[in-house]
Amino acid sequence: MKTEMRKELKIGWGAFTISLILNCFFDVPKMVMGILMGLSISFFIVGALQERVYQGLKHRKKSFVENTLSKKS
Repeated sequence: MKTEMRKELKIGWGAFTISLILNCFFDVPKMVMGILMGLSISFFIVGALQERVYQGLKHRKKSFVENTLSKKS
């Protein structure tokens, strides 16, 4: 059974790769490296969730955004 990687997991790999390249070849502040590593870990976690949990998280995010925008109107 072949499964496709989610978009979030691919973004996590990309951010992790960029942080490693920046760390090896450039003098980047630790704060920038920390932000990149935090983003990559966050995307890894979201991308690796089971489908049921992932869909529940997407539903909660959507309802949170809709509630927040409706309160501003």
